[in-house]
Amino acid sequence: MVDFWLREIKVNTAGKEFNYPDFNIEFRVEFDDEDEPDTAIVELFNLNPDTENEIKKGNSLVLSAGYREDVGTVLAGEITNVFSYPDGRDRICEVEVLDASEAFLSHRVSQTYKEGIKSSQVLNDVLAQAGLEIGRISLPDDITYTNGRTVDGRIRDVAKEIAGEAGAKLYIHHGIIYAIPPGFSQDVRVLINKDTGLLHSPGRIDSDDERIWEIESLLNYRIRAGVRLKVESKTANGVYRVVKGQHTGAAGDFSTRIEVAFA
Repeated sequence: MVDFWLREIKVNTAGKEFNYPDFNIEFRVEFDDEDEPDTAIVELFNLNPDTENEIKKGNSLVLSAGYREDVGTVLAGEITNVFSYPDGRDRICEVEVLDASEAFLSHRVSQTYKEGIKSSQVLNDVLAQAGLEIGRISLPDDITYTNGRTVDGRIRDVAKEIAGEAGAKLYIHHGIIYAIPPGFSQDVRVLINKDTGLLHSPGRIDSDDERIWEIESLLNYRIRAGVRLKVESKTANGVYRVVKGQHTGAAGDFSTRIEVAFA
């Protein structure tokens, strides 16, 4: 049984590791199953000026959290902004992080491919220039471009267009990019009930799309977009797919809030 009150947070960046409770650290991570990168705000309190100056835009950052003997990665990405400011007696170094690379977001690609090339080949070639590890590429319709294919634009936009033509969508997790069918569920299953951190009975969502339940639990780094959950509660029972959510680590709030759909 995990000791849920023994919280741990680790931040690795600029060649250093910051650990809670030695350092006061707070964070908020937003994630979903869309093609936008996951985002995080990480706040480090009362660093010395030299250390603070080493945390810069473009650095990689890995945020881990959990409980004694059960800590895992919440987000791994690239720092996009650093802002430091006083807050009462504290000084806060606020770090914005994206689960993506600058190359993927802004670099351009311009290429003409020969006749008979497939969309999977074009997509792999484009993504190889994104500065991200390529994970699973699963295209429902691996199109053959009989007249060839020309691409010209930001890597992000071109990859999204090629994946969309083949009936897939892009998904980034911990710096790994995937092209998967819409509604794809990962095989990982997480049990959510009162003994594993469920904070209260799930509530129904009044939504026009596939989301049906809103669930709040103690922070669980294993929960991310696309993961399958087995939920046991007074209201929701069964296996569901995570659509979107938020991890929060702050004073009085160490939680994961998610919206789920039928798996």
